Amino acid sequence: MDFVELRGLEGTLDLPEYFSRKPIRVDSIRPPVRLVATNLRLTEATGEDIDQFLRFVDVANALGAPYVRVFGGGEWGDVLSREQLVHGAQVVAKCREAIRQKGMGCEMLLETHSGFSSSSACLRLNEMLHEPLLILWDSHNNWRAAGESPAETWQAFGSLGSPYPLQRQPVKESPRNRTGGRAAGLRRVPRRGSPGSVNRSAVPLRRVPGMGKALASSITGDPACAPGIPELD
Repeated sequence: MDFVELRGLEGTLDLPEYFSRKPIRVDSIRPPVRLVATNLRLTEATGEDIDQFLRFVDVANALGAPYVRVFGGGEWGDVLSREQLVHGAQVVAKCREAIRQKGMGCEMLLETHSGFSSSSACLRLNEMLHEPLLILWDSHNNWRAAGESPAETWQAFGSLGSPYPLQRQPVKESPRNRTGGRAAGLRRVPRRGSPGSVNRSAVPLRRVPGMGKALASSITGDPACAPGIPELD
């Protein structure tokens, strides 16, 4: 494993509270933490939400993690209004200024999720920013919620670039219901060679600078590969 995406530890997602009780020794962390996941939702965030987000920035800085994950907000499948996007852009500006005032180098990454599952929503927000808000690409959400192929999403985000190209498409599947079958309307991301799948040559993952294998630590899901889905090499 090349690095860790830190979401939760020992049953809690409140990492600032967790590390207030546990001393951080960066020299003992292996593999290194590259991203700390927050639940800030840009289009809905209040001043209190921003203050809480900045506590996660403190954790990221203490762990030596260069990135913090944020969500855009909104509902799955919704078309975001201009007012929502303007609010989101204002929140990004406030968070960035606060991070600069702290003298920290952490950078925000927007995960493709909920109302920002489509590349178009992410790009619309970016049009309102002075500097790009780079993307944490959860390709399952782009494929399942927005109907985009990985190749289409890759091309759309090409103008932004991403220093943290965690490509989840080969290892993630839709949730199962309590009886063990997939929930109605949800499907596994297509495997290579199956109908509707994408030839990996269309998405040049092996040529992405900084691409590595990552472990997402989470109390909400298991990032292990589903049986039969090939690993990236």
